[in-house]
Amino acid sequence: DIYDYLNKEITLENNLIKYKERIFNYMTIHKSKGLEFDNVILLNCNDNIMGFPNKIEDSPIIKKTFKNTEMKFAEERRLFYVALTRTKNVVYLLYNKNSPSVFIKEIKKIIKKTF
Repeated sequence: DIYDYLNKEITLENNLIKYKERIFNYMTIHKSKGLEFDNVILLNCNDNIMGFPNKIEDSPIIKKTFKNTEMKFAEERRLFYVALTRTKNVVYLLYNKNSPSVFIKEIKKIIKKTF
């Protein structure tokens, strides 16, 4: 949640974060589709219920309506990679080093294999 990262020097107003006379857009990944930014910061890439991927269970109705034929966290994974591609320059992934999300772990493995 964005409020976990705010302190007395940072304010949030109308989806804008103000910090030391700088202004940053704050939005969900869904809203960022089709847009591009100079830099992107992804928050809460942690392994917890509200992390990324989110681990809140679907309702029983959703589970019965849609068969789970895709890989685990497939939609969240697509959103994660959409977010990674929204930047012209740099993407920053913020996570707790003691509990990184499965996506952070996957990226670390790819980086190790590549370099």
